[in-house]
Amino acid sequence: GDVTFRLESAAIPIAAPSRLDDCIRWGDDYQLLFTASAEEKLPVKATRIGTVMPADKTPLALDDLMFTDAETLGYQHGS
Repeated sequence: GDVTFRLESAAIPIAAPSRLDDCIRWGDDYQLLFTASAEEKLPVKATRIGTVMPADKTPLALDDLMFTDAETLGYQHGS
């Protein structure tokens, strides 16, 4: 890919901090993740949880942890 998504765990809004790992891996169907430029005026309330950066060693980084194995990057629904 051409970018790396760098997420900040402390910025991710979750109800139970002890479940951070579950929340960032499985998520919830009612949440929406999207990108927008920092200057963009959004029509909805949103929380900035990270930054899109030029490509690095991995497509996804959480704090200092780099996810390089595609199998650990999320859940794939059956086809």
